[in-house]
Amino acid sequence: AGPLELESTATNAQIEALMQFKRWAILLPKLLSSQVEYNATYTQARQNGNPNFFDQTRNRLVDILQDCEVLKVSGKAVTAETGIAQALEIVLESLITASGFLSNRQFHKATAIGELCVEVSDKITAGFPELVFWPLLCRSALGDAYVRLRRRADARAVLEKALEQAEAATLENRLQSSIRVIAGACHSYLGRADMEEGLYETALQKADAAIEDLEGKIWDLSDTKEDREDMATVVATACVFRGNCDSVQDRHEMALSWYRRSLQTLEKHRDLGTDYEQIVAQIQLDIERTNLLNTTAD
Repeated sequence: AGPLELESTATNAQIEALMQFKRWAILLPKLLSSQVEYNATYTQARQNGNPNFFDQTRNRLVDILQDCEVLKVSGKAVTAETGIAQALEIVLESLITASGFLSNRQFHKATAIGELCVEVSDKITAGFPELVFWPLLCRSALGDAYVRLRRRADARAVLEKALEQAEAATLENRLQSSIRVIAGACHSYLGRADMEEGLYETALQKADAAIEDLEGKIWDLSDTKEDREDMATVVATACVFRGNCDSVQDRHEMALSWYRRSLQTLEKHRDLGTDYEQIVAQIQLDIERTNLLNTTAD
């Protein structure tokens, strides 16, 4: 992987650790995920045990913004010495907390934290083009929340901004692959917004773009069997959505080919995860439904 060009080797190592696929994979689109379900349960338990949990999460981000303003006034920038790695770790933890609130349908809390994460990531990575991954990740997660809330105009604005940032990035090796994977997630969320508005052909184009980015780059991010099984779920999810784009337009044979491709991807990378059988069962239902529609059409 290409090294991050930061002043401190220790900071470089800390940020590299944060960027390991398993640290942020929970934020990628998947048909279902026991990790997401566990995070939702954990977030609810934290909220129940500590009524101030949301405020404390929010305040950690607000504190970073205030620190950035103090540095700006004093003519300094966010650097290794002023805690950029620690700030990014708080952003990542906050994104995962926001995901938990989103799963629990606590939408105001999810979007409030997500919007702050975008603002913080923009501030602390300004002047560090090699850290563009973080604003992209934050916008992708916020865009997902907006789509679920049917705030589609807001979703498009934040996701298209992320794609602009991704296109402008000229990093190397694994860093660039990470950026393309987040771009693939953004395409997926935009496609979902289009699909919900009946813009089926546009949704299909977004689905194709998502598959190109995800299938083309996600395998560069880790060689571990556990991670690759998780990656297969992300790619299979994109293939199922592509099949859905054909299915709603009565292109049943094409839809079936995408559903089968998703099953092949899952089977190829199957490991010890607990989600495989449930995901396969869900795709099999899609296949049965599409076969029935295809027979009826004939």
